[in-house]
Amino acid sequence: VSSAAGDGANTLLDLAQAKVSTQPGVELLERQAMMRILQEQKLSLSGVVDANTAVAVGKLLSVDLFVFIEADPVSKDALGLIVYDAATGVKLHDAALPTGKLDEQIDAVSSGVRRAADKEAAGLKGLQTVCVLSVRNADLPRAQDSLGHTIAFLLERQLLGSPKLAVLMVQEEVARRMM
Repeated sequence: VSSAAGDGANTLLDLAQAKVSTQPGVELLERQAMMRILQEQKLSLSGVVDANTAVAVGKLLSVDLFVFIEADPVSKDALGLIVYDAATGVKLHDAALPTGKLDEQIDAVSSGVRRAADKEAAGLKGLQTVCVLSVRNADLPRAQDSLGHTIAFLLERQLLGSPKLAVLMVQEEVARRMM
């Protein structure tokens, strides 16, 4: 699914779905059927999708992986790919998508889904699970808070590139209380 409906995002979803469907061991839920089920349950996937949403929707749809393409809300351009284990909410993949060329984006989605599926198939017990939590440095001005969050986000994306790591997401509210 995508965070923004637009011609570009829908084209990427359609073509990536076609490519991913050719991978051995991958069975896709048809996007129209999924959207119909979500509408019947009065659920929306617009905006930010987190681990809790991935688990809730994953249970509803009876899927193993929940794949989400982040899109710019204004331009509707695809920005990133996130894949969650739908049973646990463990993030298996998170990467920026290449800008510009549609075929490169399709390849990036396909390979990202494949890597996440390989991690899931190997068993989550075989993965090292890490949790990255950004904290506020009291010596820095409040205007610098976003710097710590950005560094944590980039570190998470780098760690998820490893075939042996998964990232456990901490709820934003819990993280704020710890700061």
